[in-house]
Order: sequence, then structure tokens, then C-alpha cells
Amino acid sequence: MSEINHRYLKDNDGNRYFPVTHVDAIRGLESLIKDSGWVEFTPVNGKPNQAFKDNDDKGYNCSYRTIEFLDVKIKTVRLNLSDISYGMTIYNFPDDFAKESQSWLVRTPANRLPVTISLRPSGKLSLSMNYIDRDDWVENNYIYGSFTWIE
Repeated sequence: MSEINHRYLKDNDGNRYFPVTHVDAIRGLESLIKDSGWVEFTPVNGKPNQAFKDNDDKGYNCSYRTIEFLDVKIKTVRLNLSDISYGMTIYNFPDDFAKESQSWLVRTPANRLPVTISLRPSGKLSLSMNYIDRDDWVENNYIYGSFTWIE
């Protein structure tokens, strides 16, 4: 087997170093990034909630965001909603907003089990809850949480 000839860069004192670049050194990088920013949406069912909206909490409204860099898309959905019911549709995104089905759990009041949120490639954003909570969910109970995925 032959030996591989390694070459190293050396500084003025003869010490080896490994060159790197910094994001500031790449011209036009910002033109490669597309960011929708936070886009708030009004739920088709349920009511926007005020939980976690005090000055110290810095809570958010129902919203979504898409960041694209080269061929990578990073998507996030945030929910802050009350007056919900089992199986209800929260929102209808455009078709293919999610290329694959996504599901995640969100926060609920301490006396409730977590709620499962589902987003389908059809754009339908809906929820389901444990059978224990289905019949006695009250108007001021809430869901709160966010979910991020990469496409």
C-alpha cells in the first residue's frame, strides 16, 4: 500500500493550520435563504387563546413559518388555541404544505392529557384527544405548542 502525501498549510511561524471560512466571508449568502417570517393564521374552528401571552411569557399566536436554504425546507407550526373539540379541523393549509403526514403532541392544562395534532399532505391540520377528555373539555381549556420538521 502506498503512503498518502498529506499537505498542510503553515502560518508565518511554521505552525500547521486548517483554513475555514466564516459566513460573513461568503458574498450573497442571504440571497440563498428564503424566509416567510411568522405568518399568523385564524383557525377555522376553536378560538385564538391568550395563554402564555403575558409580557414575561412572550407567547405566540397560531402561526407558521417556512425557511428555505438551497434544497432544504424548514417548516414550523405554532398553536395557541382554546374552545376545541375532538377531531376538529384547526386550519387548512395549501396542498403539499407538508409533503408527508406529521403528528405531534401539544401542551394542555395540567388536568388534561396531551392532545395530538395531525397535519396531512392535503393541508388539513386537525386534533384528536384521549377518550378520557373528549366529553368534558371546557371552553377555557387550551392547547399550546410548536412543531418543526425538515423537508
